[in-house]
Amino acid sequence: NTGDGVEVFDLTENELLILNGEPGVTASYYERLDDANSGNNAITDPTQYTNTETPEQEIYVRVTNDVTGCYALVDFTIIVHPLPTVVAVTDFIQCELFTDGIDSFDLTTKDEEVLNGQDPT
Repeated sequence: NTGDGVEVFDLTENELLILNGEPGVTASYYERLDDANSGNNAITDPTQYTNTETPEQEIYVRVTNDVTGCYALVDFTIIVHPLPTVVAVTDFIQCELFTDGIDSFDLTTKDEEVLNGQDPT
């Protein structure tokens, strides 16, 4: 939320897809491919992982058979999208059309000013 490109991720959110429902396997998560291959330096808490690279970072998953010790590696990318630039918008002034103090405003007329040239997506 600070706009610094650093966020906390739960890397295990995709674990069901990664393990493909296979029983007797364990997933461990790594920042480096070499570490995933060697089984060293696993991310200690993959449910509360703070990215170390911005805006994208590759995460490596070692899926190990609990009985044989054989493993396979998969990877995925985590992405932190930048916050949009906030600009001050001019006041919306309209003369009252009705005596009851209620009027309607077409807020979409401020869209271009709010976006300030930014992509609306």
